[in-house]
Amino acid sequence: MRTGWVIAAPLDAGWAFTTVSASGETAFHEGADPDLASGLLEGGARIGLVLGHEEAPLAALPCDPIRTLAGIAADGAWRILPRFSQTSPLMLSGGEELILAGAMAIAPKFDGTILVRQAGRALWAQVSAGEVVSILGSVTPALRAGLAPGAVSNAARVAEAASETLSRPERLSALLASLSAQRRLAAMDHAGEADLVAGWLLGAELASAKAWWLGQPVLLIADEADGAGSVLAAQGLSLHPLTPGAALLAGLKTVAPL
Repeated sequence: MRTGWVIAAPLDAGWAFTTVSASGETAFHEGADPDLASGLLEGGARIGLVLGHEEAPLAALPCDPIRTLAGIAADGAWRILPRFSQTSPLMLSGGEELILAGAMAIAPKFDGTILVRQAGRALWAQVSAGEVVSILGSVTPALRAGLAPGAVSNAARVAEAASETLSRPERLSALLASLSAQRRLAAMDHAGEADLVAGWLLGAELASAKAWWLGQPVLLIADEADGAGSVLAAQGLSLHPLTPGAALLAGLKTVAPL
């Protein structure tokens, strides 16, 4: 893995670094030490890219993500990639830019919605004619991780829970408050609890993002453990799955070729 890219993303304390080889192999590093950042760029032809920086330049939507990211010059050893911005509703992307560019490089004629779901955040992006037109962010993945972490174990249970909040999103708070009763009175185990929380949060998110998916094809970029695929499929959507790794590698090769 001496040739490839180093991707830096901010954490609450310090930074997370991902090294990606030209063939797509990845390794992860965390730390606040600035020597770690410079050390990761040594020992081979690597390109350093910074995602989601608080002071990153902003690219107003609509924009062509491939052209926008490819046009950024290096600031020293690193390229600080811009975040996408929109004024109505007010929204900023948060590090999904490379994955969006990669998805659009893989499917250049795709018109519809790209949904990127990562550990702490989800982003809905409407794309048309090679441009990102509008975005909507969601922190439901972070809420889920805090309330009931774990992979989904029963897709049908997740879909059923999602239907409750999709039809009545105002019930989300009360349903989450019922978790202790689920444990005590219904003998719900951890796996079942994780499924319920995932479903309730996904349903509420779908309710708020209805304009981004109703009647549109959706290109879903998420790990299987996320559970969004089964919930979206239950709504009868035209769903096109793409792995996060494939989208990221395509983005790197497209906007920052070695």
